[in-house]
Amino acid sequence: MVGMLTRRRLAAAIIAVAATGSSALAIRAPRARIAHDYQDSVALPAAGVAKLRAHPEVAWGGVPAARTTAWQRLRTAAPGLSHVSWDVATQVPSRIWGRGVDVPGSVASADIAAAAAWRFLLDHLDLLAPGAAITDFELVANDLDGDYRTVGMIQRHAGLPVVGGQISFRFKRDRLFVIGSEALPDVRIDWPRGAMPPGERGARAQAAIATDLAVDPARVTAAAPGTYAIVPLIGERGVLGYRLAVPVEVDAGPDGRYQLWTDPQSGAPLVRRALHRYASGTVQFDAVVRWPGRPRQLFPAPGLQVTVAGATATTGADGQVTWTGGNTNLMTTVRGPLVEVDNLAGETATTSMAIADGGRVTWSPGDDRELDAQLSAYIHAQRVKEYVRGFAPQLGFLDELLPVKVNIADECNAFSNGTAIHFFKASEQCENTATLADVVYHEFGHSMHSHSLIPGAGFFDGAFSEGLSDYLAATITNDSAMGRGFFKNDEPLRELDPPDREYIWPRDVAEIHATGMIFAGAMWDLRKGLVAELGPAAGVAVADRLFYAAVRRAASIPATLVEILAADDDDGDLTNGTPHECTIRAAFGRHGLRTIGGDVVAPGTIAGSTEATTVPVALTLVGEDHHCGDEVSGVALEWRPRGNNTPTIVAALHSDGAWRVEMPVPADGKVVQHRMRVQFTDGSDMLFPDNRADPWFELYRGDVMPLYCTDFESDPFAEGWRADDGGVWQWGLPGASPGTGDPGRAWSGTRVLGTGLSTTRGTYPPRAVTWVETPEIDVGRWSDVRLHYRRWLGVEDGYFDHATISVNGEQAWANLSSRGNNNKTQHHEDRAWIFNDLGLSSRIQHGKVKVRWSIDADEGFELGGWTLDDVCIVANLDSVCGDGRVSGAEQCDLGNDNADVADTCRTNCRVPVCGDGIADALEQCDDGNDDPSDGCDDDCMIVDLDPGDPGGCCASSRGPGGNLIAIALAMLGVLRPWSRRRRAR
Repeated sequence: MVGMLTRRRLAAAIIAVAATGSSALAIRAPRARIAHDYQDSVALPAAGVAKLRAHPEVAWGGVPAARTTAWQRLRTAAPGLSHVSWDVATQVPSRIWGRGVDVPGSVASADIAAAAAWRFLLDHLDLLAPGAAITDFELVANDLDGDYRTVGMIQRHAGLPVVGGQISFRFKRDRLFVIGSEALPDVRIDWPRGAMPPGERGARAQAAIATDLAVDPARVTAAAPGTYAIVPLIGERGVLGYRLAVPVEVDAGPDGRYQLWTDPQSGAPLVRRALHRYASGTVQFDAVVRWPGRPRQLFPAPGLQVTVAGATATTGADGQVTWTGGNTNLMTTVRGPLVEVDNLAGETATTSMAIADGGRVTWSPGDDRELDAQLSAYIHAQRVKEYVRGFAPQLGFLDELLPVKVNIADECNAFSNGTAIHFFKASEQCENTATLADVVYHEFGHSMHSHSLIPGAGFFDGAFSEGLSDYLAATITNDSAMGRGFFKNDEPLRELDPPDREYIWPRDVAEIHATGMIFAGAMWDLRKGLVAELGPAAGVAVADRLFYAAVRRAASIPATLVEILAADDDDGDLTNGTPHECTIRAAFGRHGLRTIGGDVVAPGTIAGSTEATTVPVALTLVGEDHHCGDEVSGVALEWRPRGNNTPTIVAALHSDGAWRVEMPVPADGKVVQHRMRVQFTDGSDMLFPDNRADPWFELYRGDVMPLYCTDFESDPFAEGWRADDGGVWQWGLPGASPGTGDPGRAWSGTRVLGTGLSTTRGTYPPRAVTWVETPEIDVGRWSDVRLHYRRWLGVEDGYFDHATISVNGEQAWANLSSRGNNNKTQHHEDRAWIFNDLGLSSRIQHGKVKVRWSIDADEGFELGGWTLDDVCIVANLDSVCGDGRVSGAEQCDLGNDNADVADTCRTNCRVPVCGDGIADALEQCDDGNDDPSDGCDDDCMIVDLDPGDPGGCCASSRGPGGNLIAIALAMLGVLRPWSRRRRAR
């Protein structure tokens, strides 16, 4: 029960709720009936559909292999559109921009702008909407905002709308200078042979929501089904497919309103989208300023419908009302033409007061907390509407009636359903959310977002909506601390400007409220910068104007930077800067929102006999803004011997277009790990390699002899490689699977070995184990055998999906698992070919070795998986088992006395250990630990399985001199304290 939660636990629950796509404040306390978190579009458990992406990921710089030709053709035809960002999953340009293309008359004339948009789309359809026809698009908006015109189009296929599919064109100073595309590529559907009756479809949708929310089906209602539409299923790294679906709206009362996309034939729910938006709020006449714990204020009650002198009237912005006659009575409730408060705990409040000519009357709630919620919500709903009108005067939604529902019989929550805003009662832990001004402003932000989007240009993204709603509340209160009073004290629910950190993309991408803090923090920093530059009034006005441009046109947080720059531009050319570009880029750069990437060049191996003491490392940055935004203060190499957690830092110097530095070579037979850190003058930085789960390159030094090598230019399966029978591992050309994050080229040559190279998804399968392994390689007497290879691995956090390398059946490497991290988002995402060195000798027992790469996946969210190139099993020439010299990876070496018998150095130059299959002096038995039930336990001790049978699994092989042999071996350093350790399996 919520009332049983401690304040600390409740605060943690508030932060942890991942209502992706629902506009929540993350303030619903945990309840048994909540089955799982909600997303913008989330496959229901029964649908059997893979998890869909929570946030669009945008890549800056570079061109996907499948789009190279189309992009080069656009660059040739329109050189003024020189910059691009890409939707990682669809491989469609998210935004294209630059100094622009001349389109005379396009700002003044809607027809000229539309014609130019149609012509550009037709010429570059293969880039902007691959696989679509020009007739698949419909013009739905031609918006003029001052000198800024936006043309929006929505996508169809076979005459049906494609949900979320859209393309938009922006004109300023008669130049086409920004293009946005959320078009879906290669849309294909199968038409059903029949359809479920509407009534049955609605009933099934009601039952699905009731089951999922664990609520009484009687409280769930369904509207009549809509018409067919095409729903894209978009994963984190690719489009998983398209489904023909029928929409059904389902209302679960306090538990929210949803749109279910259902299968036409069976009526089974495929995808659910929340139509409600969660957050927080406050309200009154004699009302709180921010929350009830602070001093109160008498607020004018604007737009209030009253009955005075027997006639109906509406108060003005200053709360004044006129009537005929002298002193009289005034009756009112908390409703007007723009805001209508409903008390869900009982009758909506009314009052009757005597009013004198020229006098004042005050409606005060006294100690009535439910009345306080009604009055406060009314005042602050009116205030947020008027504030938004200041930067969005053309937003028609502001002139519509806003329903405000208060005193809902629940606690610690508030939400918007896209129009109406809803607030919950107080509890022991939380204040009545209608009496929190910040929460009222935040919830209205979600409704404003829904009604402000330009069709075909902007799109509702849950994390972005959380961030913009936080900023709206903060800019109204002029306070970066959002949600004061929620826990009945002055501490904020979220701090947009924390003193000791910044929320940075993509480091802090997590649940939607934390992710939203990235945009909210960037906007607050921009507001501060503009205030310092222009003064308080002008600075806030410019910040709010740029903010609203992003609200209308951005489809995700990464897309906001370009949209804000476009709104700030004054000549239709983004390549020559904008009036406030430096302030904008500085603010957004501190939050990781930049248009920059990097390529590191460094060797993976170096000969042990080399006379060189250093090797060169070079970093080339791409996509830098040279006007002001990406000012690099320095680049440093961080290197460390592998196994050492303290790196040495060496400054790099810039020459010939790259940052260059010399790195010390490791000792012979050792590995150095290294990375490049780019420091910006704003205090932020970037790391290369850009992989949070494994942020290091490797350099191995040693004179080695190849025992087996392949560069995959010939078929490895014809050379003895084996894979599971699922057909996931394939040999061929890379880059055939768009949107997976896989490489577009091989490390060497043209071919690679990887998962899903030729499939449309390009990933590994959910709920399955897939593997590939080398042939068995004879390593002879070499005692320092190593695996050297290049990898490009994309796999979910190891808490969910396990990518491993096994040597002779024993795990030798695994991807990072963020156990203890509640977000569990430390996905392993290589964005470059990575060299890896892995020692194999400790797992080689009889001179033979096999290496296996595998992935054990859970039920959903797959990345690109393994891609391998240049695999080599090598031996260090300085380590030969049997030469009488302990070297390299050897634990012992008695020369010709090495033997696979009890109590001596083994023929692989390893010390005796429990589990090697040879019973030694300190062991009662050793069966190799293959069978835990055969009488020989994991500690190589005999287990009496049958009291009547004194025997065990095996003989101890101990003779009369066994203990003396053990003592002698110990003196030679052969027996070690760890000889009792069970060999890892």
